[in-house]
Amino acid sequence: VGIAANLVVGKTDNQEIALDGQPVTYVVVVSNVGSSSVNATVADVMPASWQDVLWSCIPSGGATCASNGSGDLTDAPSLPSGSSVTYTLTGAPVVSDVGAVIVNTASAAVLNPHYDLTVADNSASDTTTTDLIFRNGNE
Repeated sequence: VGIAANLVVGKTDNQEIALDGQPVTYVVVVSNVGSSSVNATVADVMPASWQDVLWSCIPSGGATCASNGSGDLTDAPSLPSGSSVTYTLTGAPVVSDVGAVIVNTASAAVLNPHYDLTVADNSASDTTTTDLIFRNGNE
């Protein structure tokens, strides 16, 4: 059977527009709202057109995670009940299609012998539209 768990994922970049070459910072929070400690996987595949992507993690409530990395986020945190990990991902989009909509999704999954009671909240997405900055400041 397995042990019940419940992870919840939240994600935001707190902006509606991503400008060419300008840093965008996503914040991803993975919380264990279940009653048992779990080992998990966390993933966030950044858009292919993004450059210089770096990420870091701050654990709380006894959780553990990798402290930092580059490129796509892939981590295997340990999350006691009531704990969370907060990832900060920063990168710069290379805009080739003005007005394109970027939907970026982070997800988490519990590892065996656990199973998640509510998988619908194991991922979160953020939507941002691309735009250009012209050198003279006019668009």
